[in-house]
Amino acid sequence: MQYDPTQGAAFQIRGVGSTSFDFSNSKSVNVVVDDVVMDAQRDNGLTGLTDVARVDVLMGPQGTLFGKNSTSGVIAITTNRPEFGKLSGNFYGSYGERNDRIVNGTVNVPLGDDAALRVSAFEQGQDGKGRYVVLNRNLGRVDEYGVRAKLRYQPLEQLEFVLAGEYTRHYDTSVRIPVGGPAGSVYAPSAAITAQMIALGVTPGPQNASNADSYLGSIATTNKGGSLHVTYQIGRNTLTSITAYRETAYGNDTPADLLPNTISSYIPFNIGRLTTNKFSQEVHFASPTGQFFEYLIGGFYNKLNARQTQVQWGTLGAPLISAAGVPAPTLYALTGANDPITGKLLGNTVLFNARNETAAVFGQTKFTFTPQLSLTLGGRYNYDWNGQTLGYINIDPMTIAAIRQTSSRPATRRPPTSARAPKRVGALPTGSRRNSRSAPT
Repeated sequence: MQYDPTQGAAFQIRGVGSTSFDFSNSKSVNVVVDDVVMDAQRDNGLTGLTDVARVDVLMGPQGTLFGKNSTSGVIAITTNRPEFGKLSGNFYGSYGERNDRIVNGTVNVPLGDDAALRVSAFEQGQDGKGRYVVLNRNLGRVDEYGVRAKLRYQPLEQLEFVLAGEYTRHYDTSVRIPVGGPAGSVYAPSAAITAQMIALGVTPGPQNASNADSYLGSIATTNKGGSLHVTYQIGRNTLTSITAYRETAYGNDTPADLLPNTISSYIPFNIGRLTTNKFSQEVHFASPTGQFFEYLIGGFYNKLNARQTQVQWGTLGAPLISAAGVPAPTLYALTGANDPITGKLLGNTVLFNARNETAAVFGQTKFTFTPQLSLTLGGRYNYDWNGQTLGYINIDPMTIAAIRQTSSRPATRRPPTSARAPKRVGALPTGSRRNSRSAPT
């Protein structure tokens, strides 16, 4: 099993899986936590996951037992349920070099004879190995914290409700521009830039863990959501309903520079903001297990919305601020677009909107002839509506770089935004005035 956090936060099982930044592309290996699929691009449901009862890694197509179609496999994680009539808890802590720490704990509280609450919380992270030598800050620092809770209520012997909710937060400064490529390649820094980096205490190479950028690169992710499980026993059979809602907010501030911006700057403003929200509903009816004939039939609906804005503004090598304190006259908006006829700048920021919607019915039967021999037959009908738009909007550079825009017409094929008085990276607004043409892809 492999995981790549940089390519759509995707898993692969036995080398099979998909990695993509395309928001309309569904993951082929899905993570399912307590029967809820984690299908958002930046939400795998695993941040600080504690109090785990069981993990099942299932290879191959999985769509006749699980609500979401998974063509390459499923990682199914089940956490512990609240226990009736039992007050209990546990605590774990560890500490290591570079302030590496893990702290988590769980408490189970009975609420009468037919209800119980179970709460888990965690905090973990480390300071990292590298340094931002100019800023005197950690590079590779990771901080994570969160809380998860389950409330279980059983008013009748055959009827049970489990209400669950969670909030998790991740922050890191692990972003580092890799100094790659052999000498003479297009990816290798010039001799002059290499000498300037060494003078600042950063030696280019694959073992280097530090950076001489004068902007801090960071990534922050917030995930929150809730679910309601309802199970009802009908004779020996079980009817189950799973309703879930989740939200994700992801932000990357990842400047692409090798030196302080008074010496050389390429893309000092590389900022993205992604928000996703999803709703899912699954219902299935299952026979008891452990008999000659077993079956499960179900229906599933899932809708995932994603919206991302991305800016890449830079000077393409010139200092952002000269040694005398004079700002560069032009920022080139690499995420901008020009009207092919008039040459007018349509927008300096790219805007993605995506919608993934799925409806399905599925089922599976199993015949157990002997303990060594069984036959399983399954089927699924799946219908997907996937759409994506790519457009361009204008964001005032003052809100990001404290720059006053003075011109919007490009002087080169790269659409520039002329500006003054750069100061520092700020927040990228999630809502901005549209000045664009949007085309479906």
